[in-house]
Amino acid sequence: MPLPITQYQIFLGSPGELSDERTLIEDVIKELNITFGMPNQISLQLLKWETHSAPAVTDNHVQEIINNDIGQSYDLFIGLLWKRFGTPTNKAESGTEEEFLHAYDRFQNNPNSLQILFYFKNAPITPDVDLVQLGKVQKFKKDIINKNVLYGDYSDGEQLSSFLRIHIPKRILQIHNNQSNKKEISEVVIDEVYTSDILIEEEYGLIDYQEQFEESIENSNQALSRITESMNWISDQFSKKTIEITELSSKINNPPSRKTVRSIMVRISKSMGTFGKRIETETPIFFDNFQNAINAMQKTLEIYRSDFRVDQDEALETKESLIELIIEMNGALPATQEFVQSIEDLPRMSKEINMAKSDLKNKLDELVKNIVISISISNDLLDSFNDFIDN
Repeated sequence: MPLPITQYQIFLGSPGELSDERTLIEDVIKELNITFGMPNQISLQLLKWETHSAPAVTDNHVQEIINNDIGQSYDLFIGLLWKRFGTPTNKAESGTEEEFLHAYDRFQNNPNSLQILFYFKNAPITPDVDLVQLGKVQKFKKDIINKNVLYGDYSDGEQLSSFLRIHIPKRILQIHNNQSNKKEISEVVIDEVYTSDILIEEEYGLIDYQEQFEESIENSNQALSRITESMNWISDQFSKKTIEITELSSKINNPPSRKTVRSIMVRISKSMGTFGKRIETETPIFFDNFQNAINAMQKTLEIYRSDFRVDQDEALETKESLIELIIEMNGALPATQEFVQSIEDLPRMSKEINMAKSDLKNKLDELVKNIVISISISNDLLDSFNDFIDN
C-alpha cells in the first residue's frame, strides 16, 4: 500500500581535499535511509555540487552557479574542514564559508527551517602544510564559536561515520517535529523510495549485534588494559633509572662520568622505544574494536527504534553496557594525560632521550585525542538511547 514519505534534503559543503569524506557521507545517507528513514517514513536526499550542479557560465563568481543549482530549500547543512579553507569567492574567503553563511543566515531568519552540523578533521598535518590556508581554518573555527555553532572533531572516516549515524537522525527528527510545512512525497510505495539504497549484505539481528558488541568491547578493554600495564612498566623503568642516577650522583668523591650518564640515557630511551612500539600495536586494536562495538550499538538502537515490541529492560541493559564503556574510557583518560605530561617534562639530557621523547609524545597525543573523540561519540550515542527510552 502506498505510504506518504517526508523527504529532507542534506547539503554537504567542504573543500576538495576531503573527497574521501564526501564519498563516505553518501554511503552513510544510503544506510540511514534504510535503518532510520524506513521506520520513520522519511527519505534523506544528499545534495552535493558533484551530483546536483552542472557546468555553466556566469557573469559573477562560479560559486553562484552552485548556489543556484543547490537552492535554498535544504533542511540540514553539513560542513567539513581540515587544513585547507578553499578558494575565495566574491562574498567569502571560500566556497565552503559562503555555503555555511547562506545556511546560517537562513537559520537566523527562521531557526526552525534548518540545522547545521559542522566538523573539523584533526588528523596529523604534514610539515608542508599551507600555513595561510590553515590559519583561515583556525580563524573560521573561532568565528563559528562566536555564532553559537557547536562543532565536532574527528580523526578519520570511521569516527565521522559514527558521529553522523547519531547526529543526522537527531537533527532530522528535531526538524521533523518543528516544521509545519512537511515536504511529503505523496502516493509513493515505500519500497520504491529505498530500493536504490539497499545494500546487499548479510542480515544481522538483535542478538548478532549484541554478541558483536560484547566481543568487541572485551577486545577493546583488553587492549586498553595492556596499554595501562605498559604505562606502569615504563613508569617503573623511569623510577629505577632515576634512583640509579641519584645514587651515582651522591658519590661526591667519585661522581659518574658523562659516559656513564649517557649509557643510562641510552637505556632509558630504549625502554621508551619499547613502550612506544607497544602503544603503536595496541592503539589500533583498541580503537578498531571500539568502532566495531559502537557500530553494533548503533545497529541495536536502530532495531529498537523500528521494533516497538522490544523489552524495555533489555534496552536499559544495553544502555548500561554503554555507560560502562564510557566509565572505562573516562577512567583511562586522566592517567594517560598525566603520563603524557610526565613525558613532556623529561629534561633534554641527550639526543637519544630527545628523539625517543618526541616520538613517544606524538603517539601518546594521538592516543589521547582518539580517546577524547571516542568518549564524545559514546556520550552522543548514550543521549540517543536516553531519548529512545524516555519516549
